[in-house]
Amino acid sequence: MSEFSKKKITQSTYRGSVKKAGTDDNRFLDTSFDPLTVKEDKKFLFKQKVENELIAVLGKLIPEDAIPKVMNGSIMKKIFKKLGM
Repeated sequence: MSEFSKKKITQSTYRGSVKKAGTDDNRFLDTSFDPLTVKEDKKFLFKQKVENELIAVLGKLIPEDAIPKVMNGSIMKKIFKKLGM
């Protein structure tokens, strides 16, 4: 992952401050995750949970009639393929 995507944007930077903020390591986001492992017998429940949570989030962002299109689209297939499901 690039340094740009990990860099924390401070409020001062966002507002266009002329003072330079410190460049400590604590200003970077830790984006390293442990590998996700789901037992074979729990994959269906996990997939169901992901779908339910995503429907709830999408319900707040896009019109209800567009949710099935997103849920049945290629992006969901890519997400579950990446998760090994």
